[in-house]
This record gives sequence, C-alpha cells and structure tokens, in this order.
Amino acid sequence: MINNQKANKARLRRCWREVNDALAELANLHTWAGGS
Repeated sequence: MINNQKANKARLRRCWREVNDALAELANLHTWAGGS
C-alpha cells in the first residue's frame, strides 16, 4: 500500500513536470509570436 502511494506520487510529479514544460513552451511561443 505504502509503496503504491509512493509510486503514485512519483507518477504525479512526472506528470506535473511535463505539464509545466508544456506551459513554459507555450509561453515561449506566445512571447515569440507577440514580441517585437
């Protein structure tokens, strides 16, 4: 049970990292498209 919870936390952390990376990429694209 505890191991399963640990695995779920690790999976969630990985998901959040991917989401944050995608958001950063979108922000960069938006800045590039709208900048100077």
